[in-house]
Amino acid sequence: MLLLPTRLFLIASGYFVQGYAEKIKITAPSIAKRYGMNSRALMPSLRRLTQVGILKSQVGGANPGFILAKSPDKITMYEIISALEGEFKISSCRDIMDNVNCEIKNCDNCSVFQSINIGMVVTVNKLKKTTLKEHVMAEKMY
Repeated sequence: MLLLPTRLFLIASGYFVQGYAEKIKITAPSIAKRYGMNSRALMPSLRRLTQVGILKSQVGGANPGFILAKSPDKITMYEIISALEGEFKISSCRDIMDNVNCEIKNCDNCSVFQSINIGMVVTVNKLKKTTLKEHVMAEKMY
């Protein structure tokens, strides 16, 4: 369900937490080598997270690469995923299920949509409460 660049950044997130702790910049090629991934596929997430201020980047010079712009215990998983994927919002079941031929005009009356929407609200709240550091530590990625 998540786009490939998002999934790749999440895989590499422990490396960024480590880089922040050690005050070292991480390069896309070093991430690709460490995790066996394509650095070109990762770059859209690195660029986007730099644009929104989650990462800082340095091009060229003696120490190029990316580093978290602030402490990983100050960055939420919601900030990261919403920056990469866009707003967490569904307006109907058709937004998340292909080939749904639903004829309900008002989704507020649909029990399927309401169940999905409640799940989305719970997920967003959990992501807003979970920091990048907590995510990495829970997954033993550091």
